[in-house]
Amino acid sequence: MKGERRTTPGKKVYDVLMNPEMNEDFVRVSKAGKRAYYPASQESRFKKADGGYVEGYHYLQNSLVKNKTAIESKMVEVAAKAIDQVLKKR
Repeated sequence: MKGERRTTPGKKVYDVLMNPEMNEDFVRVSKAGKRAYYPASQESRFKKADGGYVEGYHYLQNSLVKNKTAIESKMVEVAAKAIDQVLKKR
């Protein structure tokens, strides 16, 4: 996760990214030498050679929905630890 600049005071936005060190594992190169980023082509739909489309599999979206409660719990836990650290410094 990469922290982005705050858009609203007290709020921090994170961008979920693939590990840059593993970029070559996620890039597919065609016989013509064109590069395709594998996760993007799997998450959203992509165009076939005949002009049709293959609908995406929505792995990330589905995993977020299925794990919503666990994600929320972890966010609260991390926030509580950060608050405790600030209060201990006082």
